Amino acid sequence: MNAKSMMWLVAALWIAAPGSARAVDLELELTAGGTAPLTEVLRKAEAGAGLGLQFTWGATSFLDIGARYGLGIFPQQAVDAQGAEQEPILDHSVSAVVRLALVGGDAGWLGDPGTMPGELWLDVGLGYHMIGRENCFGFDAALGYRFDVIDGLALGPLFRANAAFGTSQGTASWMTFGLTIGYDLGVLLDDGAAGGVVASTGP
Repeated sequence: MNAKSMMWLVAALWIAAPGSARAVDLELELTAGGTAPLTEVLRKAEAGAGLGLQFTWGATSFLDIGARYGLGIFPQQAVDAQGAEQEPILDHSVSAVVRLALVGGDAGWLGDPGTMPGELWLDVGLGYHMIGRENCFGFDAALGYRFDVIDGLALGPLFRANAAFGTSQGTASWMTFGLTIGYDLGVLLDDGAAGGVVASTGP
């Protein structure tokens, strides 16, 4: 499916969604956790750290689209000619993201609202990676669970499989596992709009 077809699909889903589901839904999410190399391309690297910053918009009650910046840090076991440890391998990535709420939440794809506490979700990302000194394209898929702590604030665990294709040594792949903390910016916008309405109808 090309980019134009994807845009038409998202538009059709948005139009088909109930009016109440099309309220402002903008979320900023931070991910922090660990990384574990999987392939021989990263054979000299050790488990490290992973960070991510993601911004999404709710196209429907169960489908979000957005963008994510990711940083993977892989300490190396190898040493240079002088015997000093080499610097960690860094992976910087910028990806387009599609997230699907599977079960729970306001309206999960596979179940009615309130089917389970919290929300089980799946997302996929496709984007550009700068790993080490090489530039390539990559793909990732994640499964996670989240629950609301307070109105607008949610957190939970996730597991993400990552792959960067076309490096000089082949495909680099690794796992990311950690904790996500997300804040629904739409809560602020909705509160501001409600305050404006109250002010405009006051004496």
